[in-house]
Amino acid sequence: YRHINDMDNAEAALREAINEYEGMFQQSEIKKDSDLLAVFLSFCYAEKKEWDKTVDLLKTLTDRYADDPRYLLSMAALYQNLKQPQEAVKVYEQVIQKYADNDKLVTLVKKRIDLLRNNASLTDYRD
Repeated sequence: YRHINDMDNAEAALREAINEYEGMFQQSEIKKDSDLLAVFLSFCYAEKKEWDKTVDLLKTLTDRYADDPRYLLSMAALYQNLKQPQEAVKVYEQVIQKYADNDKLVTLVKKRIDLLRNNASLTDYRD
């Protein structure tokens, strides 16, 4: 609908999609289904700029699939994109604690934390 500039129908279709995906996600206990539904749902939330709901969804996925770091990493990336580096660092620190035995992941996350902290200090310096 957006491509024909019909914003009312676009908004209605987006609301309907969110309602459907939320209902399906709540009922889904199969990881493959949940992953796909979560992706669709997060796209809908992003389209509406509902960042709190996106974070809540990622927290739910983190709890549901504790062995999978992707959801914490996605949450940290979201905070970075929202220009909230302190929150991103907090989430990255959770990754380090939770997945301490994964050397490659910990190394990658520590580098991201260093970059965030260096960029934050550069920003502070310029202000």
